[in-house]
Amino acid sequence: MKSFRFIFSIFYYIVVISCATIIHVAIIQLLPFPFNQINSILLVVVGLLILTVDIQNLWVSVFFGFLLELLSTIPFGITIAAFVISMTLVYWILTNIFTHRSIYIVFFMGGVGIFTYRAIITTLLVLNNFFHPGTYLLDLGVVGVNLGIEIILTTTALATLYALSHLFVKKLKPEYVIRERKLL
Repeated sequence: MKSFRFIFSIFYYIVVISCATIIHVAIIQLLPFPFNQINSILLVVVGLLILTVDIQNLWVSVFFGFLLELLSTIPFGITIAAFVISMTLVYWILTNIFTHRSIYIVFFMGGVGIFTYRAIITTLLVLNNFFHPGTYLLDLGVVGVNLGIEIILTTTALATLYALSHLFVKKLKPEYVIRERKLL
């Protein structure tokens, strides 16, 4: 039974990673300007961390970071480092500070995740430009505007998905969603 659960969990994470990556690429390529700033990979990982505070979901962020690394044009290692550090910070805040889940916490965690992710990427790119001048031209005004748009759209999408899952799990009370039943 344990081997079946292990195989099912690996299959589940492969499907989640594949679907999130396909959706992320589709959002970037198909949607117009303000809406193509939605970071669906970060949305999925923060959503998984909020719904089930589990260390396995934190390890999934390493695979997501690697896929983001393959899709980006910045030097190798910057994206995966920023993504894993920001998701580790979100996980730490969710387990140690904000243990209660509400829509406000979802907004805050989405904002913290995106802000730290983009702040670390921008800092590492500035350091890269210091050691290799002229590699990347950063207009910090445009970076700030894009960061604001990304925070607003991604946190709104995250809160909407959280509200829908909360409605499904709490209001409709499906018994098959509950993982373990405790007999009294």
